[in-house]
Amino acid sequence: RLPRHLGQHSGGMIICQVPVTAVTGNVVVQVDSASSAGYPFTVNSGTFNPGSYTISGQVTKSGAGFQNAGVALLSRDICGGMSFWSAAATDSSGYYTLYWPGSGSSYMLFVLPPRSANVAGAAQPVSGSGYLTQNFSLVAGTTVTGTIKNPSNDALPNAVVQFDGDYGHDQVMTDASGNFSVQLAAGGYEMWVDPPVNYHAMIFDEYPTIPVTSPYNIGTRTLQGGIWVYGVLQDDSASPQPVVAADVGANPAGGGNAYSYVKSGEGGVFGLEVQANAAFQINIKTARTGP
Repeated sequence: RLPRHLGQHSGGMIICQVPVTAVTGNVVVQVDSASSAGYPFTVNSGTFNPGSYTISGQVTKSGAGFQNAGVALLSRDICGGMSFWSAAATDSSGYYTLYWPGSGSSYMLFVLPPRSANVAGAAQPVSGSGYLTQNFSLVAGTTVTGTIKNPSNDALPNAVVQFDGDYGHDQVMTDASGNFSVQLAAGGYEMWVDPPVNYHAMIFDEYPTIPVTSPYNIGTRTLQGGIWVYGVLQDDSASPQPVVAADVGANPAGGGNAYSYVKSGEGGVFGLEVQANAAFQINIKTARTGP
């Protein structure tokens, strides 16, 4: 996921540098005087080379170059997840340049305009090989609004609402009344709703189609509650070591649109919210080679 959870750009993606000697640690995001909890990271061994070929192009709106849009290149892995590959910001004329390996059918480009621009993002699969040119034309899009409620049917503030699709990506947080508003290009999306950290509710997942008509109210979504399941991830060495920053998910064995997802933290510890008295499957994906 764009996972799941470019600075002032929309899309929920933060790109940062870590000390060259770092192996594991925590990234803390600070806004004004507020600090987030630590987000665990693991640096893979070896050297990552984004490639020697370039993808370049221009981002425009109404025919004019669009400045300061984030352009992110992501690769899709065999499990269907998206991994960050490289990124750039458009210059004063809307031009950007990214590096990539030069071949492969699993890459996607996402344009993330600044939130203040009030325009929809855009996305394209990478088409071709070698040195490529891919341009984007941004539109105002559809203003999508909605409300998120907790399992007690009360408004849920600070939930993360995320939209991913072939037409773009964006994510926002709900306000104090559980409401949200986001600009999207018309088309089909996967919609996730993540409850606040350590909140007793499961993630909501569905596939809405966003119309051209704006504004569009998607309605109310009520999250499902459950019980906490805790565990520890370790490797299978002779002296087991904790596995941090692994993706851990729980899905109902019978299907449905409610599930749970976290990354293992310090000591390999994870906690998932699952439906009580129901069978579920735990899926674990450890760190991959690459970025």
